[in-house]
Amino acid sequence: MALNHRTAIHTALLMLPASFTEEELYLKIAGLSYVGDFRMIVGEDKNKVSNIVSGQLPEFRKIYRPYLETTEMISWNEETQMFEQRPGPEGRLHHLNLLPKSLQSHLLRVWNRDGRHRDLEDVLQAVAGDPHCAQFVEEAVAGVVWRSSWGQMAKGIVTAGLWNSLHYGSKKIIKMLKSLTT
Repeated sequence: MALNHRTAIHTALLMLPASFTEEELYLKIAGLSYVGDFRMIVGEDKNKVSNIVSGQLPEFRKIYRPYLETTEMISWNEETQMFEQRPGPEGRLHHLNLLPKSLQSHLLRVWNRDGRHRDLEDVLQAVAGDPHCAQFVEEAVAGVVWRSSWGQMAKGIVTAGLWNSLHYGSKKIIKMLKSLTT
């Protein structure tokens, strides 16, 4: 399985509760690309992630089921029709250790804002034991996506020109406003 897919699963699992539906998992995975993207605040259809998942559910299953069926960290509860993941610091530490270095580095910077210089291993153990682990991970993802979305916007303006970018942006805002009323 592609490294990106494994990374997406581990990241999403850190942001999900102990029990969750298949749809919640795929919504979280698809939403990773948009957490922190300023374009989702202004200009994007607010239902974009839901539309992606509902329109591509068989593809999500095809991509992610093989890994979900082989990992010991999650199981399918036939009775409740929900996934269950190993709760607590041990399960979270497993996922934190498999995050990309960019997310781990962000967690390290955030955790060391107090001026202390803890190493990555200590920080990941502390984050795994913190009840706000999901929020820390979401903040790290948002930081990475935020920088990327601004870079993409700047490239778009340079490539398409300011006038075309403003025209495109106004269409996106109209589309976003329509999604808010439906």
